[in-house]
Amino acid sequence: MERYIILNKKIWFFIVFIISLLGVFLKLLMIDKFIFDSETVLAFEQYFRATESFVVSGSFEFAGFIYYFINIFNLNNIEEWVIYIAVLFMFINFFVVKNIKRIKLKNFLFLLMCLLLWYLIVAGITKEVIQSVYFIIIYIIIKYLKIKPFFKMICSVIVIYISSILFREYYILIAFFSLILYIFYDNLRKKKYNKKKTYIISQLYGILLVVIFLFAISYIYPKEYEIIIYLRSLGYAYLENIGTDSLIKNLIDGDNIYIYILNYIINYIRFSIPIDLFVIGKIYYIPFIIYQISILYFYTKNIAIIGRLNDEKFLSLIIITAFFLVSVFMEPDYGSWIRHQTACFYLVILLLE
Repeated sequence: MERYIILNKKIWFFIVFIISLLGVFLKLLMIDKFIFDSETVLAFEQYFRATESFVVSGSFEFAGFIYYFINIFNLNNIEEWVIYIAVLFMFINFFVVKNIKRIKLKNFLFLLMCLLLWYLIVAGITKEVIQSVYFIIIYIIIKYLKIKPFFKMICSVIVIYISSILFREYYILIAFFSLILYIFYDNLRKKKYNKKKTYIISQLYGILLVVIFLFAISYIYPKEYEIIIYLRSLGYAYLENIGTDSLIKNLIDGDNIYIYILNYIINYIRFSIPIDLFVIGKIYYIPFIIYQISILYFYTKNIAIIGRLNDEKFLSLIIITAFFLVSVFMEPDYGSWIRHQTACFYLVILLLE
């Protein structure tokens, strides 16, 4: 028998306030472990303040410019930015959850975990905050826009496309994959399969999309294909220089398209189930292992009943799947994967309501 939690706006505000305080406290306590790219973004923000020269040519420069624009308190260090962003998003996160009046206990506990991880990993002068803003816009489109699901998807794809122009170029793949998956999954949604068959077909659709995409791009855009093939290797080189033990290296050597596809499928499984983190066996990875397994649980549970999902969950599931498929191309280690995935909180929450 499922247990439910009954909530109201006052209780939610108290919860978000406490989670915000706890997240900020823990992040400031262990700030060295959660800096990531913050120093680089801060350097650009300070450069824009010092020079008032606004030449933006990459994601770090764009992030620095955004933070320059919102820096109304003349903030100068990472710790100040953590507090500032946490306060701003305390109200935004309250807006996102305030209308959830009844939720399953396990969903509620996972929601709290997602929220706490958001403050630990994202809050601060980070690129993930900007990534979160795009997902918040998509959340509002899916949740509140009174139009047909297909047009909600089109609007969401436009937002993702804009983010690829202004922020992260590879998001254009997420936009493209989302559109194609909408067609695939809308067809699957109409079938009367059991849960197991539905889940297997949904995953085969995703892999099929990746395979067709790789073969097509290798003939139509060979230069872009080469970039995708060797992108992970560049990530390895960078992360090995700064030091990390959570690299997701290809298990099979070789650079032809068939080996790449085989490695992709293996890595797809490794991203879903963090086997490597179990093998590493370090205690501070335990929260991230629990988080990743929980994400997999709720994702699998929802996609297996895709035919019974409401439009909000259906659309959220499509974009999450597209994000996941593209991330397997791009992310060279679990740290980057968890960090970028955490910003998807605003889509995951639609699966939990």
